Parts: sequence; C-alpha cells; structure tokens
Amino acid sequence: MYSFNPFIQRSEISEQTKNKTMTDQFKKSIFFILTLLLINQTTMAQNNYESLWKSVTKLENEGKTKDAQKSVENIIEKARADKNATQVVKSVLYKYKYTMILEEESELKIVNDLKTEIQKSSGIDKAILQSILAELYFQYFNENTWKFSNRTETDEKQSDDFRTWDLKTLFKEINTYYITSLENKELLQQTKLDNYTPILEQQKGSKLFRPTLYDLLANRAIDYFNDDKSNLAEPSNAFSIDDKKFFATANEFVLIKLNDTDEHSQEYNALKIYKDLLSFRLKDKTNLDALADADLKRIQFIRAHYFNKDENDALYYGALQRIKTEYAKCNVGATINYEIANYIYQKAQDKNAIFPSGIKGVKDALAVCDETIKNFPDTEGAKN
Repeated sequence: MYSFNPFIQRSEISEQTKNKTMTDQFKKSIFFILTLLLINQTTMAQNNYESLWKSVTKLENEGKTKDAQKSVENIIEKARADKNATQVVKSVLYKYKYTMILEEESELKIVNDLKTEIQKSSGIDKAILQSILAELYFQYFNENTWKFSNRTETDEKQSDDFRTWDLKTLFKEINTYYITSLENKELLQQTKLDNYTPILEQQKGSKLFRPTLYDLLANRAIDYFNDDKSNLAEPSNAFSIDDKKFFATANEFVLIKLNDTDEHSQEYNALKIYKDLLSFRLKDKTNLDALADADLKRIQFIRAHYFNKDENDALYYGALQRIKTEYAKCNVGATINYEIANYIYQKAQDKNAIFPSGIKGVKDALAVCDETIKNFPDTEGAKN
C-alpha cells in the first residue's frame, strides 16, 4: 500500500534524468508521512512553518537544490527548538530527498542519519521512522537481490554498512524495526487519524479501514511479513501454520497460543501482529469495517501459508462463508462476496475441481456478484 523506493542505479540514467527520477521516487517514500499519515500538532502550529516551506518549494522549483537543503536544515533546527516533532520528521525527510540528489553514497548516509533520528525520537514519531527504515531496507533488497546470492551468512552483524550485509542479517534488521514500530501499542491505538482530517490527504477508505495509527503501522508490517521474499533467510524447520484452528473466528483466533520458540519466523510474527490487531479491533464496537478488513486479510494470509494444501481450499471457503454472515452489515461484506465469487470462478476453470457443497460452477459465482451489486452498490467489492 505504501512504498519507500529511493534507490536507483545511477549508471543507468543520465544526470538530468537521475535527478528527476530520484526526486520522484523519494516523493513516493515521504508520501507516507506527508499525505497518508498525520500531522500530530495543531493546524495553527503548522501554519507557523508555512512561509518557511514556501521558500523551500521556491528554491527547489528554481533548481537551487543546495539552497533548498540549507533552508530545510534551518527548519530542522527551529523545529527541534520548538519541540515540534512532526516538523522535525518532515524536514528530515526533505533533507534526505536533497541528499539523494546532491551526494554520492547517499543511501548509506540517509540510513545512518535515519537511525540517529530514531534514537533521538520517541512515541509516535519514533514508530513512524522505524516503519520507514524497515521498508527502506526491504526496498533496497528488492532492487539489489542479486548482490545477496553469494554472501556467506553470519550470526552477528559484521559491519554497520547495510549494503554489505548477508540476507540473514538484513532480514533480522527489517523484522526488528517493523516489530518495534508497534511496541507502543496503547499510544498508537489512541492516535486516531480522523482527528487530523483538516491537514490530511487521505486515500479512499483509509479513514474507515485504518482509523488509528496502530491500524496503519500494523498493516504495513503485515504486508511485509506476507511477502514471500521476506522468509528467504528462514531455516526449513521454521514456524509453520499447521492447524486448522488458525481459520477459526476472530474471537477464537486471538486466544491461540503461538509457539514462541520460532519468534524470528515471518509467519510467527505475522500471526502475532494479526492477534494484536484483531484483539484491538474486537474491542471497538463502533467500526465493524476495520475489524472485517483485518479478519479477511488474516484468513487470506492463513490460506496462503497453510501447510496442508489438500484441506486448505475447503477451510478457506468455509471461513469466507462464515465471515460473510458475520460482516454482512458492513462495506467489507462486498469484498468478502467478491472473494467468494472469485474462488468459485477459479475452481470452475479446473475440470477436475471438487466444488463445495451446493456449488456447481460459474453460475453460482455470477449469483454472488449480482447479490453484491444489489446489496453493496457503491463499494469496491461491487465494482470488482
């Protein structure tokens, strides 16, 4: 849902294209802070910085990158003196943006500086920066996978330069930052995004499905742990989703005791976050959509990682039918119906497929689609 993709190969593009591409890529990364998250000060407090940022924008548009960077550094000092943590984060990210354009070896400089900022920060801002650093590391891996193929794994970190790490070391760091970004659960759960609507640009559905900062950061971590590439460094005997109880209702799922001997396993960490997220959502009776969204994602995750492929499909379809009833009165019900229809349609493409009881083929999928369009006419599920 969010990207942090500042790194590109300098040798493959011209200097002019490099500057534009790097700027565009970094804009995607700071998008997380500047438009999709929150500004955790009052609107009036932010207005005090408006003229300063206008000056930065003017310098940038004039191509005076060094001057823009200097202005941003001045904002950092002012924000620190004002104890305005949000402006510190914003200006630090802009500093990184200009660093990428002006300096060689910018990746290492940015990462080291970001780690320093994390050490200086606390609370909400620290959690945000930890999540960003985790994504930055993973994005670096995705763009430089070939560099890790012949590196010898070590039990201890051999260098502070992340570009020299082996796969095991890199993923251990990524795991750590995503997990620690959620440590201050109570504060994050109390930080509601809709309190900041006047100074937010929101994606469609973000307020409904990600009502708190905890929802947002938890789903960012889950998206990482759900990526198949995130478990490349795991041993073959790592934690396994090997019991159909993981398909149970949300109320039953949150009570499952996980085997913490495999606490570095991606699947273990994903399930632990799902347990915490669903426990939090189950307590909120005012937002059924956020609960339904998390529960559907949990069931889809279980299906993708369940060890017994022979019974996997039947358990998944049964879980979909169950949550269809549980969440029939919320918007996510349309998405659940879409998943049911898609499941039936995919089954119908296999001549040897065994359909669930009462299902015969594509006509049943179309019936579910018609039901969805009728009951949820303006939802994404109906449009799909």
